[in-house]
Amino acid sequence: MNNPEIPAGHVGYVYQKPSFLGRGGFRGIVPGPGGAGPGWRLFVEAVDIRPRTYAEPFQVRTADGVPAEFSGYLKIGLDASEPSIRAIVEQYGEQWYPNFLQPHFRSSVTRAVMGINAAEFETRSEEIRARVLADLKPATRRTPFRVQDVLLSEAQFPEAYTASLNERLEAERALGKKKLEIELARLEAMRAAEEAKGTAEAQRIISRDLTPAYLQYLGIQALKASAASPNTTVLGLPLDTNLVPLVNLGRVE
Repeated sequence: MNNPEIPAGHVGYVYQKPSFLGRGGFRGIVPGPGGAGPGWRLFVEAVDIRPRTYAEPFQVRTADGVPAEFSGYLKIGLDASEPSIRAIVEQYGEQWYPNFLQPHFRSSVTRAVMGINAAEFETRSEEIRARVLADLKPATRRTPFRVQDVLLSEAQFPEAYTASLNERLEAERALGKKKLEIELARLEAMRAAEEAKGTAEAQRIISRDLTPAYLQYLGIQALKASAASPNTTVLGLPLDTNLVPLVNLGRVE
């Protein structure tokens, strides 16, 4: 008689080894922690159902032929139902990750990265992640394995490519700055042209409306306003048609 123990975070696949006259085989599952109960020739295979993350190193050529080195991380959970635990033990075995999930994961990541250019790796990493998840979830739908997440590290590229990329980015920044300066100069020229247009229009209106007669009228109105003031002394002087005095108003000795 024995009573096998099942640790926490595990589910026990309980089976009995056949005796000389009896039949053995699967007897059920028992969640841990705990014991499988006493039984003759009773054994337990503990299946770890805790979520785990597998790291994979990658070396993939991008769509533009640049070799990229990075790591991919696959987070997996296991279904703890009886059919799933039986499938893990009886069908997939202890090496279920390298035999089943690892090839799917590696091929999916490789295909996704081969579809982008090297310069897009960082900006499109979320798109790569979504593609890999979209590939893996249907592939594991009828299995005990539950894909929980996919992550990618930053990619490392050859030094020559990195230097070339930095030069190109710097050139693009300089070009963008130059385009901005040109656009600002164009807007300033448009503003100056509009200002000159407004000034010319104002001058045209002044030259059209300020006739000699109108100026004379304004002068008379100014004299009337001054004469109405109590602090003003009015002198009668002969004026020409432009209201300019006809006498010398210089200093009298």
